[in-house]
Amino acid sequence: MSVWANGRPEGKVSKGQKEPKESREAKGAKKAGRADRAADTVLRIAHQKHQQLSSMADSKAQIMLTISVGVIGVSATQVFDPQLQYAAVTLLISSLVAAGFAVLATIPSLPRNDKVDASDPRFNLLLFSDFARLPYDAYETEMKRVLGDRDLANQALIEDLYSLGRVLNGRKYRYLGYCYRTFIAGLVASVVVLVVTLALSWA
Repeated sequence: MSVWANGRPEGKVSKGQKEPKESREAKGAKKAGRADRAADTVLRIAHQKHQQLSSMADSKAQIMLTISVGVIGVSATQVFDPQLQYAAVTLLISSLVAAGFAVLATIPSLPRNDKVDASDPRFNLLLFSDFARLPYDAYETEMKRVLGDRDLANQALIEDLYSLGRVLNGRKYRYLGYCYRTFIAGLVASVVVLVVTLALSWA
């Protein structure tokens, strides 16, 4: 059987001929499927990256807390030394403040109000501090509703990603930055104080 019909290959649409409706629907479904896969990939990568950033912030805060406590212990032994006491006090105070910022960077923040409304735009179904305040029946109903609709599921993931970003930007990395700056400033200040103290004692 010839593959040519009316001077052109069978199945090929000429310029003036409209594409069959079934073909257009198939192409639309294929494009929608690619968009869904792209959205899943973007959301998954974004969540993984921000979870890693959260873990890194906790690890760095723990390291700074350990270092600050160690410096506090060493500085406390030099407080009564006439030549080192001013530098030791400076380093002791700055390390205490840095340790406080490290604790604030990792301390959990929980809502004080026990009542929650699932219809509230600020409600995050994927965040434990929000859904744990719902009765189980209400939580199960809301979760099934979201899982039954792809758009609602993506919306829930987007809201959860936004909440995670606000926590990282609003508390974790902000206080971690304060912790680093305070500790470094304390080191520099204590060195300056020590140099001035020694210079005055030798004069």
